[in-house]
Parts: sequence; C-alpha cells; structure tokens
Amino acid sequence: MNKSEQTPALSSTHSPLGTQGLWHTPDSHTTERQQLPAYIQNIAHALIRNGMDEGQAIATAINAAKRWASGKGNVHPEVVEASRAALAEWEKLKETHHE
Repeated sequence: MNKSEQTPALSSTHSPLGTQGLWHTPDSHTTERQQLPAYIQNIAHALIRNGMDEGQAIATAINAAKRWASGKGNVHPEVVEASRAALAEWEKLKETHHE
C-alpha cells in the first residue's frame, strides 16, 4: 500500500499524543477533552518514530499539513484534501482557547 492509500485511515483514526488532552483539557475553556486532528496526530507519530521529540513533531506535522494543503510538493489530491480538513479542524480548536 502506498502512502496516499493510507490517507483516509490516517485522517480519520485518532492516535492521541501524550497522556492529557490538548492544552490539558478539559479546563476553563472547554468541558471536553480535546485532541489534535487525527491526520496531524498520525503525521506527528511518524515523526516521533523517526526520533523527533513530541513538541517538534506536532509543529512539524502542522507545517507539513499547511504545505500539503497548498498543493506544494508532489502530493496526491487525497493528501491535499486531508490536510485542508485537518487544518480547518485545528483552526476551530484554536478558537476555543482565545479569551
């Protein structure tokens, strides 16, 4: 199976990072335990498996999704679509933490 064939599963199956919710949720901003979008989680896990620390892997995964969402790089349409969806979800999550 090539990497783009894995995109539907990677973009829909969560693989949480760390032991607490995103931004240590639930908290004063939200009553739910939040987590990164599935696609970003799975990209970050791949980077961690290759030796990157968790924080850097998350930042790198978000930046990779931004690059792929813009169509830069030799990426399949499935990857572009998954990246755009993950970034839209990420932006909504960030909105829940603005005061």
